[in-house]
Amino acid sequence: MNPKADPASPAETAPIPRTDPANILMIHGGALGDGILGLPAVFSVRQAFPRATITLIGHPERWTWIRPSPVDRILPLEGISLHRLFLPEGPFPPSVTSLLGEQDLVISWYGDDVFGKNLQSLVRGALLFNPFRPAALTEHASRFFLETLGPLGIPCTAAVPALEDPFPPEASPEGGPFAVFHPGSGARNKCWPPENFLRLAGAVERRLGLPCRYLAGEADRWIADHPGFRAAAASGAVLRDLPLRGVASVLKQARFYAGNDSGISHMAAALGVPSVVLFLTTNPGIWRPPGDHVRILYRPSEGIAVEDVVPAIMKILS
Repeated sequence: MNPKADPASPAETAPIPRTDPANILMIHGGALGDGILGLPAVFSVRQAFPRATITLIGHPERWTWIRPSPVDRILPLEGISLHRLFLPEGPFPPSVTSLLGEQDLVISWYGDDVFGKNLQSLVRGALLFNPFRPAALTEHASRFFLETLGPLGIPCTAAVPALEDPFPPEASPEGGPFAVFHPGSGARNKCWPPENFLRLAGAVERRLGLPCRYLAGEADRWIADHPGFRAAAASGAVLRDLPLRGVASVLKQARFYAGNDSGISHMAAALGVPSVVLFLTTNPGIWRPPGDHVRILYRPSEGIAVEDVVPAIMKILS
């Protein structure tokens, strides 16, 4: 590594080693979309240190669908007592102190000031501590993660390798071709009206002859229970409560995808699926999924009509 004179994080207390680290730990406690926006940074570390053993602490299901994986193992954030580092004073569990003590480099995008001070006291190698705070972002989220790697002096890229279907073809849960819609999101104010997705599906079936599938997770039950989706659910077109590996496989087989600003939309984009993503209340300058295969519609004042989305779909398919 090439150490830099001005570290990006005031919480970095150990010098950046001049030799390549053998053990690297990353801590990322963000939601699904936050993790995907951090993938360029994670892959940049992997590409810079291909021989290192990289451990990631986070929510495992939000990472295990990623193929190829940039990390060697994933530990559950809730399962290793890492929350104890939010306490002003120890003692801390031996499992935590041992894990942190054996790392040559720790990169944490998680925690508060107390958490950071405790990391300082326990990490023997280099530490980059830059908590991810969505409300404070003024640039695209992926840039935040990449810029935190500045002190490492490594090449960074905004691109990630082409992600694969996590299931082998013979085990894939869906056939194609078909279109996939995700009418939900983590917040209702980010959601296009469900009936608009039904109208959009009708237009897609008429113009392209494609059947449509709807993804609905636990947070989307208010949409899955919408009267307009009952016929679709009865025909098997509503795919409910799939694990994220299953969601990734369905998305990877889709002809195209359309959805709100959500983690699932970021999944579709990361998997290389032609995508139309609708932004109603959030800022696409910060949260948009990157890629030339992604079309963003953002009209917070006048709203987005079905007639706006159909041409966007035709454009990404062309």
